[in-house]
Amino acid sequence: MRKEKVFGTVTPEELAKAEKSYGTVKVVTLDREVEVIKDAKGKEIENVISEGVSAIFRKPDRSTIKFASNKFMKVDQSIDTISGGEVIFHKCWIIGDKEMEDEDKYFFRACQELNAWLNELMGFTSA
Repeated sequence: MRKEKVFGTVTPEELAKAEKSYGTVKVVTLDREVEVIKDAKGKEIENVISEGVSAIFRKPDRSTIKFASNKFMKVDQSIDTISGGEVIFHKCWIIGDKEMEDEDKYFFRACQELNAWLNELMGFTSA
């Protein structure tokens, strides 16, 4: 039996379990392809071409945020848009597609999304 997906390869059951266990979570989905088509009654529905890859991350605790934010700013005061997200990636991973960790094309993009989430959690940007 095929489970219904909510985000890429994450099932509603996996998301509910993660939210129950960890409270606030972040779902990162990359390379999901859909086309919107109309059924016989004219209702728009999604036709999924590719599920892409997905992972669920728990909200980082204060010490993880502090460690990640220290990785964000380099010694020369330039911004590193990967390292803070990389800390969140490794310390807050709950469940997801292994390709997101193993393949650079997914890993670096996921780290950038998590870095943006880190900024939201610290109050620097809004959701």
